[in-house]
Amino acid sequence: GGVRERIGAMNTIASETGGPLIGTNTDAGGFLQPLLRDKWKGQSAVLVGAGGAARAILFALTSLGVPDITVMARDAAKGQALLDRAGVKGRVIGMTDALPGADLIVNTSSLGM
Repeated sequence: GGVRERIGAMNTIASETGGPLIGTNTDAGGFLQPLLRDKWKGQSAVLVGAGGAARAILFALTSLGVPDITVMARDAAKGQALLDRAGVKGRVIGMTDALPGADLIVNTSSLGM
């Protein structure tokens, strides 16, 4: 399927040349572009949040080959569901747990937005 189906979230609806409206997700592509110049395969990441934006960023991180992903979420079950839906073997920690060392930390929570 397309990006929207794989991520499970949509943030953009547009019509190409007057045709039907088509929904997609642009979060993953927007996040990926500045990271493409670096080598991320084999690196680690902490993803703060487990909502719709986190779905897109998790998709992008796995596309980059990042194997070690920790999700920091208020709701552990929601964080685990995020990983399970994407088929990622990561770990979930709470928002009050110590932040583990990582090569990349991405905030997708409403904190600071």
